[in-house]
Amino acid sequence: MSSPADPLDHALALHRAGNLPEAKTHYIHILRKQPDHFDALHLLGVIALQCQNPAAAVKLIGLAIGHAPDVAEFHSNLALAHQALSRWEAALDSITEAIRLNPSSAETHFNGGAIFQRMDKPDLALACFEKAIKIDPDYAEAYFQLGLTALRLDRPDAALLRFDRALTYWPQDANVHYNKGLALHQLGQTSAAATSYRRAIAIQPNHAQAYSNLGAAQQSLHQIDAAIDSFHKALALAPQFAAAHYNLGLALQERGHPQDAIKSFDLALAIEPNYIEVWASRAYLLQGLHDYAAAITSYDHAIRLRSGFVAAHYHRGLCLEALGEREAAEHAFRQVLTHEPQHPDAKTRLTELQQARELPRKTAD
Repeated sequence: MSSPADPLDHALALHRAGNLPEAKTHYIHILRKQPDHFDALHLLGVIALQCQNPAAAVKLIGLAIGHAPDVAEFHSNLALAHQALSRWEAALDSITEAIRLNPSSAETHFNGGAIFQRMDKPDLALACFEKAIKIDPDYAEAYFQLGLTALRLDRPDAALLRFDRALTYWPQDANVHYNKGLALHQLGQTSAAATSYRRAIAIQPNHAQAYSNLGAAQQSLHQIDAAIDSFHKALALAPQFAAAHYNLGLALQERGHPQDAIKSFDLALAIEPNYIEVWASRAYLLQGLHDYAAAITSYDHAIRLRSGFVAAHYHRGLCLEALGEREAAEHAFRQVLTHEPQHPDAKTRLTELQQARELPRKTAD
């Protein structure tokens, strides 16, 4: 530790040791003697950020920048403070200035990528993360974020390469294994995806999403009983996991337990009432059970959520036709053709219904 003759170094040593209250006291003491001491202002702002007070951090680091505008680290930390306040444009302005001042900082480019991710600009995020690993080829977190960003851009092959590289540094990171599983799943490598999900679970046994996705992979591999078990494990960990309830319903339906499947669909909808895939699957199942009125109700919910849901309009028409409501069925098939004019089955059903309506009735001799 530095001598008392070096008050900033002494405060910084306390700061690095994690003794934030003492470090803060020393920074304040420095500022009482020298109010324009930009390093103390900046470091006091960093402590504010570490103590979950980003508004104070913005003020303090801003004051430091007022006295020393060309220090890249100040702008980079100001960007972090703006991020904590969800001020994304301000964060981007700060990180852009930090990069201008120090373009060789891998961490600064990485932080820029994180900001672009939150601003839903994955292409720009990807470019920043690529710059970070070009500067620092061993930047494990950058490889991981590159993989996540590639997944968002529907580039699972690129994502897989980045997750594999991240695993060379973090072989025991459950989330990297899980996301590698997602990439493999998207690439159709279902068995390998299941292996990655299992590795994630072995490292983090409470990883509900990994259990749910493992179940989906097992279902694709026709391992239905194993899939049902995985979905149950996911739900034991996360009872409000709507997707797991939905996937369990699909597996139960495939296993031949339609009533249990409907219960799972209903649980998913109680959690996420606008889960359109569940409404559609519920409707198809009820239609298959010849419960046409209930199926129509589910189709109606799906159509309210997506007016151009062609399959829902078409199957709703079939249900109406099965109930003898021919005019309503004709209207449903016309709705299909409004959205998909060349739909062959809808055209056939509509033509046959119209012809049946136009046939002259036989009269008694």
